Amino acid sequence: MTNLPTDLPSRLQQSLALALPGAAPQRRMAPEMAFGRHRGPVSPAAHRAAVCICLFRNAEDWWFPLTVRSKQLVDHAGQVSLPGGRIESSEGAMQAAKREFQEELGVDLDSAMWLGKLSPLYVYGSHHHVEVFVAALNHRPIFAAEPSEVAEILLMPLRELLDPDKTIIATMQRGPSKFDAPAFRCEQHIVWGATAMILAELVEVLHRAIGAT
Repeated sequence: MTNLPTDLPSRLQQSLALALPGAAPQRRMAPEMAFGRHRGPVSPAAHRAAVCICLFRNAEDWWFPLTVRSKQLVDHAGQVSLPGGRIESSEGAMQAAKREFQEELGVDLDSAMWLGKLSPLYVYGSHHHVEVFVAALNHRPIFAAEPSEVAEILLMPLRELLDPDKTIIATMQRGPSKFDAPAFRCEQHIVWGATAMILAELVEVLHRAIGAT
């Protein structure tokens, strides 16, 4: 694959403004034992949450950050996720996405170009209904992880997300149960579950923006 275009944010913004692919790519990356629950009715008790996929330009290519969640956290401890968290009663979803990004990664997104939203996703395991924002910066920011929430910051090139060889079937274990989960590779980590489902839709929207190459 050749380098992604320098005008990718504007192309992606146009692609996000069209009808979103939604459930189809999400379903392809759903864990074996999800049983369609991500697509079921949202629980009335679900917490509202927001995450941000923030692209940045570095070394002639586009990247975005992921986080390895601290093992001290109650929900999804130790898993790879997108920066984000619960929406507070006093703020909107985009405000929450910006606030959480800064709290977790130490980066202010006031100068970012906000490109649009992907489809929301109900994460039944932790009862969160997640809104997904996409933004872009024209430079590599200086990241500073908040250690109480983030054990490690991962930087993933978009070209690797678009590489089918980076998509695998991982065997996961939760308690006594083992199951297969489609996943992406990022460095030595496995990106699976809700994060992989969200990124699968981003892949579809990116292909629409730049054409499959």
